[in-house]
Amino acid sequence: MWCSEGIFYKDGEWLHADYDLADNEATVEERWDHDGQRWYCREMIRADVVDDRIVEMSVYCTGDWDEARQRDHAAAVRLIRP
Repeated sequence: MWCSEGIFYKDGEWLHADYDLADNEATVEERWDHDGQRWYCREMIRADVVDDRIVEMSVYCTGDWDEARQRDHAAAVRLIRP
């Protein structure tokens, strides 16, 4: 397993992304400040690799969650692991 973290510039905003890469999958969590709120999104990127080449890729994303959406989710869902 390979883990890293970094700070990136996107659409005029600085954001922090954590990467967890294992078994040809990566999960990315992004948090950034915009319009006076702390935003969040989570993505899972999956690739089928054959002979060291990506032959198919899928990306799943929660969408961008503002603070109200994050509170609603925290109140409604108990995560097995955060």
